[in-house]
Amino acid sequence: MVNFLAESRGHANGAKARFRIVIGGLPGVGKTSVLSGFVKHLDERGLNYRAVVFGTVMHELAKERGEIDRDSMRKLSMEDQRELQVKAAERISAHDEDIVLVDTHYLVRTPDGFYAGLPSYVIDRLHPSHLVFIYARPEDIIKRRLNDKARMRDDETEGMLEEELFYTKSYLAVASAQSGAEVIMIENEEGMLEKTIKALMERLHL
Repeated sequence: MVNFLAESRGHANGAKARFRIVIGGLPGVGKTSVLSGFVKHLDERGLNYRAVVFGTVMHELAKERGEIDRDSMRKLSMEDQRELQVKAAERISAHDEDIVLVDTHYLVRTPDGFYAGLPSYVIDRLHPSHLVFIYARPEDIIKRRLNDKARMRDDETEGMLEEELFYTKSYLAVASAQSGAEVIMIENEEGMLEKTIKALMERLHL
């Protein structure tokens, strides 16, 4: 199975990007599993694609300017962070594969509230064709987080997850109105990974 956490490339033919698909989901929703299965299907069909993680592209740019690790990147000023976001969006939008997949978080929870993972100035440069949101019931997300011993997850209640789901959907409505991108919401039900991947392929007409 292709590891979506590293950049992946399909069969390049130099065509202009037909789809630029942003895919996000709350931590623990199973987004990585969905994306890995989705990329596998693209490979099997011989489709021309590139898959990137927005944060990884930012980190690569930070390393180019001398910031060695993600901890150093987090200590940058807001102005420098914004510059990295803009440059990451521009680098991604320059890819010319038929399908460009962008793995990211639409919202990030902080002690002071939520902030957009892709602010308006990033959306303007990214030019997405689709905004895909993988979601699940809060109780399922909590169960998956508890079972995932390899990751350190924030301790959130069902009520907090419901709040995050609400604000994410609100963000997507605004981002869609701004960019003209189609919003696709896919539920990743417990034990139904293949069904989720199939639904995503069908909604994207792939």
